[in-house]
Amino acid sequence: MARNTKRSQAMATFEKCEIDWINSLGRSAQMYYPTCWEEFKDFVGMKGSDILNQRIADIRLREDDTGHWRFEELAKKFYKGLYLKRDPPIPTNTDRMKLAIIQSFFSYHRMPLVFRRGEIEEAVAITKHYEFSIKDLEAAKRHGNAKERWIILGGKSLGQRVNDFLRIKRVDIEPLLSETPPVPIDIVTTKKNLIAHPCLDQDALEAAKDLLATRTDNNPYMLASQNIGDNEPMTDKAVAEAIKRVADIAHRAEPSVFRYRERGEQLRFHNLRVFLNAGLQNAHVDEDLRDYIVGHKLTTTKKAYTSHQRVQAYKESEAYLLLPRVEQLDQRVQALEDMLSPEQKAKFTELGVSITDRITGKRLLKRKEATEKPKKKERKVVPEEEVENHLNHGWEPVMALPSGKVLIEREVE
Repeated sequence: MARNTKRSQAMATFEKCEIDWINSLGRSAQMYYPTCWEEFKDFVGMKGSDILNQRIADIRLREDDTGHWRFEELAKKFYKGLYLKRDPPIPTNTDRMKLAIIQSFFSYHRMPLVFRRGEIEEAVAITKHYEFSIKDLEAAKRHGNAKERWIILGGKSLGQRVNDFLRIKRVDIEPLLSETPPVPIDIVTTKKNLIAHPCLDQDALEAAKDLLATRTDNNPYMLASQNIGDNEPMTDKAVAEAIKRVADIAHRAEPSVFRYRERGEQLRFHNLRVFLNAGLQNAHVDEDLRDYIVGHKLTTTKKAYTSHQRVQAYKESEAYLLLPRVEQLDQRVQALEDMLSPEQKAKFTELGVSITDRITGKRLLKRKEATEKPKKKERKVVPEEEVENHLNHGWEPVMALPSGKVLIEREVE
C-alpha cells in the first residue's frame, strides 16, 4: 500500500513529491539536498514531473526493451560530468554526495536507481580548495621535520580524529617499532568509546622511529606539548599550524603539490582520515571492515575482524596508500618485464604506456573508447616468486609493492 501511495504522489504532483521527500530528510540535509536535485534536473533538461513519469515507465519495461530510457546511464553521465574535466579525474566527496542525493530521491518513492559510482584511480582527500594525494605525502616527507612527518604519515596510516591521535602515547607505539608492518593497533576513541582497529604501515613506523629518536624529554605522549614539563599532548591548534607550515613550505618548493584552489583554505588533519578510507575503498576492502578500522559505528551489522584481516586490508591497499620506494623497485620491475610474453608486451604498447610506467603504478596515457563496454577485472596481491606462474594463466603485473609483493590483475567474463 505504501509503495502505491508514494508512486501515486509522484505521478499526481511533482511539488507534493518533492515536499514529502524533503520532509523525510534530516535537518542538516534539507537545505543541501534540494539544490543538488535542481542541478540534476538542469542536466537532464526535463521537468521534474516528466522525469518521475519517465522513471515509472522505465520500471515497467524490460531492460532489453528498445524503449527503455536507461535512466541509470543518464545518472552516471551526470555524476561523471562533475569531475572528468579535472586533472586528475577524481570525484570529490561532494560529487559522491550528489550521486547519493539523486539515488535517495528515487529510493524514497520506491523507484530504485542503481548504477556504478565510477572507478577511482588513487586515494585522495579533497576539501573545498585542496586536492590531497600521495604526491603531497611524498612532499611532506621531504620538507617536514620529524614531528610533522609523524603527524602526516602517522595520521594517514591510523586514520583517527585529531583528538584521538593526540592521545596516543609513546608506550603505545614503542613496543611495535620492531614488528613487520603493517602492525595492528587498537585505539579507544572519544566518540562514544568506540574502538578503532587500524594498523601502522611502513611509512608510519619509519616516521615514529624518527620522531622518538629526537625526543629527550619525559612527556608520555607521541606529540608532546610545546610547554616543557607539563606532560600534556600537543593541542589540535598546534597540529593545524604544523600541517599548514609543511604544506606551505612544500608548495613553495614544488608548486604541483598541496595546491590551493583559492586563498585562505587550510588542509585539515581530518583529510588524512578520509585519505585512508579512500585507499581502502579503492582496494575494494569491505565497508564494514573499513568502519572497523577507522572506528566508525557499524551501520549494517556488528562484526569483529581478526588481526590478520586488518593486516591483509592494509596490504591490499598498499598501491593507494604507501609512498613509492622507487630505488628499491628498479631491479624487481626489470625482472617482471622479463617475465612478460611478447603478446603481453604488445598490449602495453597498444595502450600507449611503457611497461615500467605500468608496473610502477603510473596512470595509463590512453583510455579505451568510451563506447566500449568496460570489462570486469580481478585483482590480487601475490608473492614475487609466484608471479611467473600467474602470468602463464592470463594474469598481468600492475604494480610492484614496497612490501616485496606484486599486485596483479586479469580480465574476467
